[in-house]
Amino acid sequence: MPMSPRVALTAGLSLLGLVALVAPTLGQQPDGAVQKTAGQTTAARPIVTATLGTVDMSQVLLHYKKAEDNGKKLQAEAMVKRKQLMDLAKQGEDMVTQREKLARGTPTYQKLDDQITQVKAQIEAIKEQSTRELDMKQAEMTAALYKEIQGMVKAVARQRGMTLVIAAFREDVSANNVMAAAQHQVVYADERADITEDVIAFLNKWYEKTSGEAAKAAAAPAAGAATK
Repeated sequence: MPMSPRVALTAGLSLLGLVALVAPTLGQQPDGAVQKTAGQTTAARPIVTATLGTVDMSQVLLHYKKAEDNGKKLQAEAMVKRKQLMDLAKQGEDMVTQREKLARGTPTYQKLDDQITQVKAQIEAIKEQSTRELDMKQAEMTAALYKEIQGMVKAVARQRGMTLVIAAFREDVSANNVMAAAQHQVVYADERADITEDVIAFLNKWYEKTSGEAAKAAAAPAAGAATK
């Protein structure tokens, strides 16, 4: 009869206990190598008392100016693709109108019918490609934003003397956001431990500075070319 996992575990623990009791009696004098190894054990690291802080990542993403600008860039790109699709759709509609005026089976009718099929296929291909590209770009932007936020959280936490920052939900719980609130592990946190506003303020100040410097750097070559 095969041994059950629980029985095997019990037997294993009993065996370990027996070995622990018998081992000291099997030779009272350990050899020198064992003594030397035991004497060279490294000192245990001192226990660090954790100083906790909280941050609402959803609020940071909502109020971080760069996240808003990234959203506008994606929306602008989506509008360009949308216009391209609308132009193709209009082109296809015009072809359908022309085809309706022709007799079926004629060479001109067949040619227009083939062109309409090509336009439809082109529209679907552009839709699929655009969706894939925009989704990828959004994922890349979000990943970059998260790294920047994570770095700023780390900087603010160190400035405050915090050793651990956990995600919290700061909004008042209502029927509209109760599910989002329930996903967070933190039920209560003292507001004095919250660094959300500091993180947002420093991120926006840093973004304003770096984006301004980037704009100046981009404008410099154009200004130099204009003076020549």
